[in-house]
Amino acid sequence: RAGSAAVQGAGLAYNRCWVRAAVYAGLEVALWTGYASWRGQGIDGRDAYQAEAHARWSPHRYGSWLVDYEGYRGNPTELDAALQTAARVDFQAPGTWSARDEEAVRTLVSAIRAAEDESVAANGVAFSHQLPLYGSQQYYELIGKYFQFNPGWEDFAAASPDGALPVALAKTPDQFRAYADDHGDANGLLRRASRVSSVIVLNHVLSAFDAMLTARVHNLRLDSELTLLPAASGAVTPVASVRLQF
Repeated sequence: RAGSAAVQGAGLAYNRCWVRAAVYAGLEVALWTGYASWRGQGIDGRDAYQAEAHARWSPHRYGSWLVDYEGYRGNPTELDAALQTAARVDFQAPGTWSARDEEAVRTLVSAIRAAEDESVAANGVAFSHQLPLYGSQQYYELIGKYFQFNPGWEDFAAASPDGALPVALAKTPDQFRAYADDHGDANGLLRRASRVSSVIVLNHVLSAFDAMLTARVHNLRLDSELTLLPAASGAVTPVASVRLQF
């Protein structure tokens, strides 16, 4: 049983169930092949869309738009100061940042979040989201999901010359739409790989259970015995007994 759980079909092969052993082993190979392929593609896609975000989306650009945004109701002093400090940061190469650069980015994101709390959309409704920490999973997701973050994209000015947030997908920057597609494709592949890993575990469990049942049936022993028992009257009565051993 343990052999079948560790090596697919081993327990069944030991019990000479060759066809079922081959089915479990073949399924194992197919599942691991699919998992490795989809996970590899998903990781490559994730690296690609993150690099795309670094190259095309800028917190500094988004913060600069927010300062001049007509729906901003707060005091721009803190955000202006944070933007000036972060002006030296190369957002296209976060791997080269110094500790000072990282602190400037954290300060900028904090100031942006405070400004978002004081901002409303064109319909007067408060902004629904805040910019997540730079480089976090939510950061990469939200900048390609909500129109609120469109001003951070490089081609936003061309898509919205008046600086207004788009109200329909067709009016969003091309980079926003392309990034959203790339992000969705990569995460879809990673989710598929995760589901396959669950099926791999299930395949191991089923294989071990099947091997256990097969071994039980293989080891069943049925013994019968006929005994003559004397009765009080002196007669002899035949008694049959059956014993099932596991």
